[in-house]
Formats: sequence, C-alpha cells, structure tokens
Amino acid sequence: MKIMSADLDDRTFFRLADFIYRETGIVLPQKKRVLLANRLRKRLQDLSLPTYYDYYNYLLREKDNEIEELINVVSTNETYFRRTTSHFEILRNYILPELAERSIPPIRIWSAGCSTGEEAYDLAIEAYEFYLKKPSAKFEVLGTDISTRVLKVAKEGRYYGRKVAKLSEYQKNRYFRERQSSSFPYKELEVSPVIKQFVTFERLNLVHDTFPTNRHIIFCRNVMIYFDKRTQKKIVSKMYNALSYGGYFIIGPSESLHIIESEFKQISYPEGTVYQKK
Repeated sequence: MKIMSADLDDRTFFRLADFIYRETGIVLPQKKRVLLANRLRKRLQDLSLPTYYDYYNYLLREKDNEIEELINVVSTNETYFRRTTSHFEILRNYILPELAERSIPPIRIWSAGCSTGEEAYDLAIEAYEFYLKKPSAKFEVLGTDISTRVLKVAKEGRYYGRKVAKLSEYQKNRYFRERQSSSFPYKELEVSPVIKQFVTFERLNLVHDTFPTNRHIIFCRNVMIYFDKRTQKKIVSKMYNALSYGGYFIIGPSESLHIIESEFKQISYPEGTVYQKK
C-alpha cells in the first residue's frame, strides 16, 4: 500500500492536530502538515490503513491502545549530552552549594521532558561531582517524558555519535563504559552504574498528569516552545507548585517567563538566568 503525504488533506490534518493538542498540549500549525504526514506514514502502513482519515477514525475507536503510538510518532526528541553548558555551570557554582547550605537531604532534581535521558544523566553527573566534595549533599534525579519510546532508550543509557560528542574525555572515561552496539557495527557509550543508580525514569504527560512534589530543582528546557501560551501558563503554574520553597526552575535559553504571569522570581547570574520559587 502506498501512502502519499498529499493524502493528508487540510480537514483531516486539523482533526488530527486538534486531537494531538487535546491529548498532549503540543501545537501543530498548518505548516507542519507534511511533517505530520511523513511521520504517520509508516503507522498507516503498519495498520494497513489506506488514508489518513481512516487513521483518524481508527484513533477515535482505539484511543486507549493507539495514543502512545501516536505520541511516539509526533513528539520531537532532539537532544544530546552537555546541551547549553552554562546551565550546568549555574547548577555547579550556585544552586547546588546554596541548597547544600540549607542541609536538604536529598536534593530532588527533576528533568521534565527528558527525551532519551541525556539531560537527566548530565544532572546526575553534576550532582555526583558535587556530592564527592560534600558527602552530605545526597541527591536523586527523576527524568520524565510523554513518549514511551524515548524512555526505553533513556533507561538503557547507551549513546553514540553526536549524542556524546560534547562530553569531555574525563567524563567519558569516568562515567561511561564502551560497549559494542547490538544493532550497528560501532561502539556505544553506556552510562556507568555509578550514575544510573541515582536516576529513575517515568512516563508523565505535562498537560494532564499530576506532577511530583517537593522538587528542589526542575530542568524543563526546550519543552514549552511546543505549547501555546495558555498551556505554557498551566505548566508553569504546575511547576511552581511542584517545587519546594526556594527551589529552582531552569528553562531553555530561547524560552522566557516574561510573557507568562507567574510567581517565580528571576535570578540572573553571569552564566545566564534561572527562576526561583519565593
């Protein structure tokens, strides 16, 4: 069966886009029509469905069974280790020392929208390095994402190529083990058990699910750009409530809370800006 992206007419696209928005909060403007068609094409073939409209009707009938497959197809999962290193410098130089001074055991860190896990492991490495200098600063890291496909990769903790290109040789040697890929003829780097022991991964829908509580640090970087202002405001409010008093909220360098009414206090460091619950 041959499925063409042109088969996704505007009416069906808007129906699918509305369904995705209601379930995930992700906004798909009309310019994403061809992208959505391309991403869904294999799913139609797997289900032996001739048109995108047939898939939409199937989605309505089999929502509970199909929703995770749809999310795995439409969610964007571009990430890599040491992305925006200035945030890790802020964590290392200011946030972790400040929290340790408050004698918080353990420091609870949440990577929201963690994708394939690189950010969560980066945070664990930074916290572990700090813990080695100050053993009283115990910590734990939670990584969450809406996509079960990327969470599977995160739990395995095996990476290669540009995913690990920005890691230093020190980090690679100390916190990773080289492994032969079971699927491809090249080596992978697997996160060491020393770091894995501090990290757990769970599925979480930022729009509909209940957030974890009593977090001291939340990283939610390059996630809110996929939501409209109303959904952003809802998520930011939930993030505020998920933090303990004095907790820190870190978003992507291209994101800002200026256009969103929130109770967060902005804090500026030489390395960049973060937000704090006051």
